[in-house]
Amino acid sequence: MKKALDIENLLQWRRQRAEAEAPPAPPGAHLLKLVQPWWEKWPDRFAASARRLAAIQLSYGYAMSHPHQGHN
Repeated sequence: MKKALDIENLLQWRRQRAEAEAPPAPPGAHLLKLVQPWWEKWPDRFAASARRLAAIQLSYGYAMSHPHQGHN
């Protein structure tokens, strides 16, 4: 039983040491900036991507929406 107690003390000591050495938590505004979507970070890229997407011809989409009756 002494061995389990020693391991428990070691883990508790390590946790206390890690908490003491940990850097401070970043401010909430910084975290929100990190999760900002790419289209808000780079609106020019988003606009260019939207233009390219709008330029794609959709004739294939119509053909695929009406499957042939003979194929199951």
